[in-house]
Amino acid sequence: MTPEDVARVEVEFGITLPKRYVDFLCNVTPDGAQWNFHLGIDILVEQNRDLRGTDYWEDHFFSIGHDGCGNEWCLNLKEQTDAVWIWEHDPLDGFSVIFDSMDELFKCYDA
Repeated sequence: MTPEDVARVEVEFGITLPKRYVDFLCNVTPDGAQWNFHLGIDILVEQNRDLRGTDYWEDHFFSIGHDGCGNEWCLNLKEQTDAVWIWEHDPLDGFSVIFDSMDELFKCYDA
């Protein structure tokens, strides 16, 4: 993803993404275990647009990937921390912190 792609995402949703996440998006190559991350601009926009159109998603969360079981990894843009949250769908448990930092998540997937 390019910095221009990131800017398009930020304008589309009226948000500012954390620098660490932007650096990741602009430098990662989409292969291996990284399939869990929404790396392409189209999937990133589509997934977040779809989630924001539901009753259960809070718009200050931004989906960055998933765990492979239907649960979304997300950033809480309201809190502006480095933590990665998870939204659990089954049962509908809502949002909770799963990693204290983006780096913890990225290390798990060699991202």
